[in-house]
Amino acid sequence: MANQSLPSQSQTQPELNLWQKITTLLGWKVWAILIMLSFGVTGYAATAVLLNFNESEDCETVFWPLASGSQRLYCAHVMAQEGDAESLIQAINLIATLPEDHPLRQEINQNIQIWSEEILVLGEQHFQAGNWEEALAIAEGIPEDVASQEVIAEKKARWQEIRERGQEIEDNVEAKLYETEWNAAFDEAGKLVDLDNDYFANRRYQELISVIEEAQAEGEVLEEAQELYSQGGVDNLLEALEKAEEIGEDSYSYRIAQSLITDVGKALMTKAEDNLEQRNWQLVLQVTQAIPSRLELDEEVADLRAIALAGSQAQLGTVGGLEEAIARAEELESDRPFYRQAQNLIGRWENEIDDIKVINQAKDYARGGSLADFRDAIEKADDVPRGNPRYQEAVQLQQEWTRTIQVREDRPILNRARNLARNRNIEAYESAITVASQIDSNRALYSEARQKIANWRAEIQRIEDRPILSEATRLANQGRLEDAIAKAEEIGSNRALYSDAQERIRRWRNTITARESIEQAQRIAQRRTQDALLEAIETIAPARNSDQYRQRAERLINQWSQRIYSIALQRADQENLISAIRVAEQIPSHSGIYQEVRGRIQEWEQELRNRAEEEQEEEEETDTNSD
Repeated sequence: MANQSLPSQSQTQPELNLWQKITTLLGWKVWAILIMLSFGVTGYAATAVLLNFNESEDCETVFWPLASGSQRLYCAHVMAQEGDAESLIQAINLIATLPEDHPLRQEINQNIQIWSEEILVLGEQHFQAGNWEEALAIAEGIPEDVASQEVIAEKKARWQEIRERGQEIEDNVEAKLYETEWNAAFDEAGKLVDLDNDYFANRRYQELISVIEEAQAEGEVLEEAQELYSQGGVDNLLEALEKAEEIGEDSYSYRIAQSLITDVGKALMTKAEDNLEQRNWQLVLQVTQAIPSRLELDEEVADLRAIALAGSQAQLGTVGGLEEAIARAEELESDRPFYRQAQNLIGRWENEIDDIKVINQAKDYARGGSLADFRDAIEKADDVPRGNPRYQEAVQLQQEWTRTIQVREDRPILNRARNLARNRNIEAYESAITVASQIDSNRALYSEARQKIANWRAEIQRIEDRPILSEATRLANQGRLEDAIAKAEEIGSNRALYSDAQERIRRWRNTITARESIEQAQRIAQRRTQDALLEAIETIAPARNSDQYRQRAERLINQWSQRIYSIALQRADQENLISAIRVAEQIPSHSGIYQEVRGRIQEWEQELRNRAEEEQEEEEETDTNSD
């Protein structure tokens, strides 16, 4: 029906003949100009028709089988102005069905091309935004017979390639995250930036970076938990469990965290059993409370808690507490996981009740306070069998009561010995030693008695050796130091005054050395040469450590230093400053004139520098004159 509006071939033939005549008359140049003008007029007319079309006409009410080409083109423009892909495709479909020889075909094709490109642009926008399905749907919606399918296929292939590459990168990032390779994940995510897609290069890249950073933070928490687990110990295990449980199901570390939680739970269970054996009841309660329920150890945990609560009652150490503990432990039936352990504890607590009764009776005996009462208490405590829970307590009480008996029995002996020693003579000390020696090594006061005996023997040695040390001191005061040393050496190393004697011997030997060094130094200094004076100063050095000869040694050192200084001054007067400096530098720092000498040396060194500068200036002046 639409084709009826187009001119027929018979109608157009006279028009062609007319154009041929005009062309023949006017020539090919005029013909070319007319063609150009006709195209322009035609395009202008078509556009004018479209622009001047009755705008009030509603395209939705048009019956398209009878609609003209210009009406279709106008309504296609109206549809295309919506700007979305669906409207553009409808616009193309509306005019694409017009015949190829339609007078508006050029206008139609131009609009189809423009709208097809706009559709692909919209598809590209969706693609860049990451809306893959929408982009493909838009491209596939373009009619196959109105646009270049090669362009569309190329576009779709490019989109698919970029999408697959982006997905591959994301998969690689995820794999690295599961492997906890954070740096590798960052590197892999960075490849998205190189893709020609805004969604991947910007939004998805930033999202992945955030995911990696969050995974890395969770991984660090997991590493801390694993380190605590490897360190062992109840506190570390509990902290490791707390950290591992912070990692949620959506975390890449969740699987490893859950595995760690299982390992920690098993380790805690082992710790709980170990502490049950050691009867650390509070720790058992603390550990069992933290064991994860998903380990399916509910019965074991319940038994451990029941036994620990019973043990806490038993720990009170009273008969009532033990009976309560036994009653609680008996609630565990034979099919329970820790039935055997509960029965062992019941037997122990029953024995402990018997032990407490025996120990309480022994304590009642000891409260009498007499030696016979303490002996009865010790005998009663023997009724606690070895290996019973309170055996060590019974032994400790027996030791305390035995010590009390021994102290009461032996204190009079030690007091009598101390009274004998108060006379402070050899005979009194020996008598005191004889009495104190009656206290045997297995008695409570034995150590105290031995210390007293050692003190009294030392007093005897002081009384015996003091005359020897006094005689040695008298000889030393007379200047007979060698005789004094020989006398003091009579006091042996096992004697009380040995250290005192050795200290005096040391001082006397230092005095002898100091005296000999002074005498030798004086003999050397008599040569009066520079080397002799320096040797004398070095030789006399030991005398500076002697209280008796220190002042004399320092006086001689100052005297000899002055002589050396005089030699240096003489050489300076002889204009031999270098030699003077070398001599003066050998004067020791502990000499009384040392500071004066150092000042003079500095003056001489400055004078040498001045001379060197003058000589250099003279040489430069001579060289200048010669030039």
